[in-house]
Amino acid sequence: MQRHQYEAALMQPCTITSRKGSSDPVAGPGTRREATFVASPWGSENEKGLFCYECHEELLHNPVVLPEDIAKFARLVHLRGLSETNKPVGRYLLAGRIVLFHEVIAKGLDSLGGPVPSGGCSIPNSER
Repeated sequence: MQRHQYEAALMQPCTITSRKGSSDPVAGPGTRREATFVASPWGSENEKGLFCYECHEELLHNPVVLPEDIAKFARLVHLRGLSETNKPVGRYLLAGRIVLFHEVIAKGLDSLGGPVPSGGCSIPNSER
């Protein structure tokens, strides 16, 4: 089977921003938790992307974040006043950390090569 013939079967649609009030794994399936954002801070509400299976699973669900990366991020969280010792009632600190994490990724990507085209994973034409 040629790559282009099974490529479509491996592509996974994925919502760009987290759904409002997604399922709570601790409380069990079907149990809804409070939404972190009422609307996307990036204006990407209901946007979707198309990713190959590997990018969808490994990059989006299982990113590799090293202990030194976490320590640096924790320092930024503290400097921005987003750290917590006790869980607050709302999710505003978590929302702030998510926005900060996105800022870190965006600035890193910009510093490594400028804006990245949208649309998810792309396979070079030479490999199709």
